[in-house]
Amino acid sequence: GGPPANMYYDNEPDNVDARSHADERYRYRNYDERHHHSNYERPCSFEEYRRDYYERHSAAEDHYTMPWEQDGWVPLTKSGKQKSPNQIRNELQRYIDECKANGTSNQTRIIEKMGVNSNSFRKFMDPSTYVNQWNATSNGTYWAAAKLLAEVAFE
Repeated sequence: GGPPANMYYDNEPDNVDARSHADERYRYRNYDERHHHSNYERPCSFEEYRRDYYERHSAAEDHYTMPWEQDGWVPLTKSGKQKSPNQIRNELQRYIDECKANGTSNQTRIIEKMGVNSNSFRKFMDPSTYVNQWNATSNGTYWAAAKLLAEVAFE
């Protein structure tokens, strides 16, 4: 009984994996009370359902935003002071050299991963650009590198 399968499955073939009762029930997403009347048992495409399913069932860490992803985060030294641009620059250079040495990445890929402009990167990496090293915190590379390094240290 019930509505035709393609209403939910977007014409996916009938042998789609994990088509269990639990999954069947899952399609009627547990909308919270606010949505209860408008969206309860709203048909959704298989893609939408899968995305929703993975969002809910992925590892708990995925729901926890990492400190460096939060607004106002600042890279700190062990003693609790903000890491200086010179420290970040040296750590970043070490990381780039390490990746080159073990073949896991290269400078270009790392710049892309940080999402910074290569000119900004070049300026940041040249200490003579800054009369006062702390001015380098206004260069996006300082923050992008700090986040990348925090992530790498965490992994």
